[in-house]
Amino acid sequence: TQAGCKMGCKFCMKGTLGFHGHLTAADILNQIFSIPDADKLTNIVYMGEGEPMDNLDNVLRSLDVMTSPWGCAWSPKRITVSSVGLLHHPNSKFKIQNSKLLQRFIEESDCHLAISLHNPFAIERQEIMPIEKVNHLSDVIALLKQYDWSHQRRVSFEYICWGGVNDTPKHANELLRLLKGLPCRINLIRFHAGVDNAFHSSDEKQMEWLRDYLTDHGITTTIRRSRGEDILAACGMLEIALHSEGEEKQFWQDAAFRLVKAHVDALANWEENVDAVMCYGTVAYHFGEQNVHLVYTDYYLTEALYRLTGHDREIW
Repeated sequence: TQAGCKMGCKFCMKGTLGFHGHLTAADILNQIFSIPDADKLTNIVYMGEGEPMDNLDNVLRSLDVMTSPWGCAWSPKRITVSSVGLLHHPNSKFKIQNSKLLQRFIEESDCHLAISLHNPFAIERQEIMPIEKVNHLSDVIALLKQYDWSHQRRVSFEYICWGGVNDTPKHANELLRLLKGLPCRINLIRFHAGVDNAFHSSDEKQMEWLRDYLTDHGITTTIRRSRGEDILAACGMLEIALHSEGEEKQFWQDAAFRLVKAHVDALANWEENVDAVMCYGTVAYHFGEQNVHLVYTDYYLTEALYRLTGHDREIW
């Protein structure tokens, strides 16, 4: 929903790259319609680069196109929007209750909501998510409890697991206390470590324990399957390339090349100048008859396109 991000979460590689601008509703929708198999999509998650509530007007416009009878007529239950739970803009001079970003989303959209939680203790959470200092998780939970999530609309919580950091019995019991009375589910997520990143993922056994403990105590909890790790394209992994040097830099360049090639190879007759699109997260490329048009960029993916298409930099 944005190019870059303002939230500055310590574990997120996107957060280290700074904020570069909001996507328009058209930009957001282009990521959907540009996929070769767009007509076969079953579900969409607004997740990854950017904070949706920080670009709420454009997010709501794009959701309106996706769910309105005059648009794509999707059921809102096929769409989930992920957020840190932004109640108000970080630089807002207004009180939290007067800004109402998350509240607006809940009341103006019927799509599912996922909240990035990651630690139930405020002091520990603000160490990894600076937004906690001005946008308290307790206030987010209090707001969510004012609405009915017991029917088709769903609220869930994303929880990246770090070994010995937030996967302990103490954290499990605080999660149960914090979320008591709120119909919800928790998605446990494996962490993909980046360059110079001190965080390390929990081991499988500990994640399974946490899943079973929370489920046994009334909160349905699952371990999210990690996708794309085999081609170094899982969450945050491509951004690592920007911080690499020497052999490691070449390693990530080659990884980006393999990622793009996997998409290109799946596009029928693209070498014969048939319009084709590769879309990955907020990175979208259009292979035209004589040009390569970049929508939102990742440096090494761009390099991979040069190598794959044979277009020289003058044409670019």
